Amino acid sequence: MKHDLMLEVKAFRNTPLILLSTLLAACTLSTHSTAAVLGSNAPYEAEATSSTLSGTAARLNCANCYGSKEVSRIGGNASNYVIINGVQAAAAGTYKVILNYAVHGTKTLFISVNGGGGVSYSLTGVDALSPKFTKITLRLKAGSNTVKFYNNTSAAPNIDRIVVDNKGTGAFGLLLNGQRDKLLWPFASDALYNTSLGSGAVYQPAGIRNQGTSFDIDVDPIIMTPTAPSTALWNNYHGFDGRNRCTKNNPQWRSVPIPTNFLIPSDFGNSSSAIVLADGRTVAQQQPLARCTVGGYATAQYPYDDVDIYGTDPTGAHGGSGLSGLGGTIRVGEFTSGVIHHPMNINLEAQKYYYCCAPHWPAVQVDGYADPSSYGGTNPNLTPGSLLALLPSFNVNSLTTTPGRILAQGFKDYGAYIVDDTLANSWAIQAEIGPNGSVDDEFTLLYNQNIYTGSGAFYKDMVTIFQALHIVTNSGPNAIGGGGTRRVPLPPAIGN
Repeated sequence: MKHDLMLEVKAFRNTPLILLSTLLAACTLSTHSTAAVLGSNAPYEAEATSSTLSGTAARLNCANCYGSKEVSRIGGNASNYVIINGVQAAAAGTYKVILNYAVHGTKTLFISVNGGGGVSYSLTGVDALSPKFTKITLRLKAGSNTVKFYNNTSAAPNIDRIVVDNKGTGAFGLLLNGQRDKLLWPFASDALYNTSLGSGAVYQPAGIRNQGTSFDIDVDPIIMTPTAPSTALWNNYHGFDGRNRCTKNNPQWRSVPIPTNFLIPSDFGNSSSAIVLADGRTVAQQQPLARCTVGGYATAQYPYDDVDIYGTDPTGAHGGSGLSGLGGTIRVGEFTSGVIHHPMNINLEAQKYYYCCAPHWPAVQVDGYADPSSYGGTNPNLTPGSLLALLPSFNVNSLTTTPGRILAQGFKDYGAYIVDDTLANSWAIQAEIGPNGSVDDEFTLLYNQNIYTGSGAFYKDMVTIFQALHIVTNSGPNAIGGGGTRRVPLPPAIGN
């Protein structure tokens, strides 16, 4: 059953489109009354119904824009503007912001916050339907803000959206009492996806080679909003045949809580998703998830077993392994915090590396298309479910970029489980997209570059990391990560 697919989509990447982009219209932050949340990136669409459009300003269809629309015909006189309302800030201060815009040539845009004086930006682009991004700063007050885009004398660029780096206080995923927030740092303290490597780990070189390989992310939709509106989840049997994932087919699988404005378009991604239900503990898992209309139904082709957010079950909706799309996924805020505090999930090219054709614990399956032609590796220890890690002696400080060092420390302390096939000459790490934003946007805000790359200093760090990966050959149910003394102590208990 060929139901996990990751295609290289660089052809669709009109900067700053994120890999397997999700479209967030008028999105607001999920709140946790006692949580201290770092790095929740909040996207706000200019064309959302909550925005104020004045004069000639109008919504324009734009296939490459977030939400497939932007706001055009801004500027020329004082009446033609758009205001994005309800921009949230955790505290008063200066915030880093991604501005997504489109323009032909060079035009000047003025931006004001809460009716204050405007700051001008000279923006350049190729045309009005090819979005670009720039990084700006906005001075926001605590709570709700308005952001106005205008030019009182000349035509201004079209506006797609802004993404605000909305930081809280404290360590990522922890409540103020020092215990874990289940929605940000799930599963029991001794679960596989919370357990670091052990002193008893036996390492074997993985033999990963760099042959013009690109580094990518495989996006996992994570929707941890149990109080969101109940949304019908229907079957769609075009998940991986290249046809439209937005149409619904019988049966209706169930209903799940999804924020009204959270959209996941029909694309080529794995979209291995996790959705916490209204009881706050049951996690529904399905692949590939799509939700194409604001307030509309969602679809998926393959439902997987539910798991308990308080439990230890590592299985989930990654079709190439049957492993979780929640526990091993890099969450929004972790790069900001500077620490990956759990095992990760990764993909390699199966035809080049995976041994045919059985899973390695903790994986429970392999790809339905797995055969000697598609799983062409020669090492029996390298297959879906294998745990890859950096040696304890690896020098993290030899890397030149901050995100490279963050990932390297995660590979050294926790390692990463193989969960899917890239089906391309690329390496990939699973990363979150959800109502609180995306890891891709967070990465851009922090490091002023896209996370997916085939060149540059960060790419060189990823080449160094992947070529140095080893297989932990003795990891098993009775010796997770090889057993022995843990490199990192088990995390605190869940506190909500």
